[in-house]
Amino acid sequence: MSDRNGEDPAGPPDSPTEFGPFDWPIYGSGGDDEDALEGSTEGVASGDPDRIARAKRSPFTATGFFEAVDDGTLLAGRCGECGAALLPPRPRCYRCGAREIDLEEVDPHAEIASFTRIHNPPSALSDLAPFPVAIGEFEGGVRMTARVDADYDDLAIGDPVRLEFRDPTPADEAFALSHEREWPIHVFVPDPE
Repeated sequence: MSDRNGEDPAGPPDSPTEFGPFDWPIYGSGGDDEDALEGSTEGVASGDPDRIARAKRSPFTATGFFEAVDDGTLLAGRCGECGAALLPPRPRCYRCGAREIDLEEVDPHAEIASFTRIHNPPSALSDLAPFPVAIGEFEGGVRMTARVDADYDDLAIGDPVRLEFRDPTPADEAFALSHEREWPIHVFVPDPE
């Protein structure tokens, strides 16, 4: 989004300067958390706890989102201007560009909006193939993609599912980016009514 002169009114995305609702970094002219962005992934592969903590303070995702996931809670953003649901929650609305974003806890119950079967996954997950993946729609319009812990032939659009967080398996850890290896895995499970 730009002003009538073609410039981004928030400034260039180079460093956080202040925090708005829910500690969103606003970019522009420096600030105390500037080192959180420097070398954003350097050191993460080695398991450096400081670098992992900084990766969890992503300037592109709401502060507290990854900690909530660690605790088994899913948070989404809701645009205060147009009402769009944002998952993961971002500092600006995907639809209208507004910065007025409220965080809300997402009920783990969803419905399958779409699904498919993965036959040729990345090599780390090849032992699981074929496996189903679905887009689940939560109350309020929030959608998320996840593997489904069920047989493909038992799934249908509209089926109720529940989001669960699990410890990563060795295959999950091999597939994950280095800074994601300690994060829980999200999976849909059938949720019979």
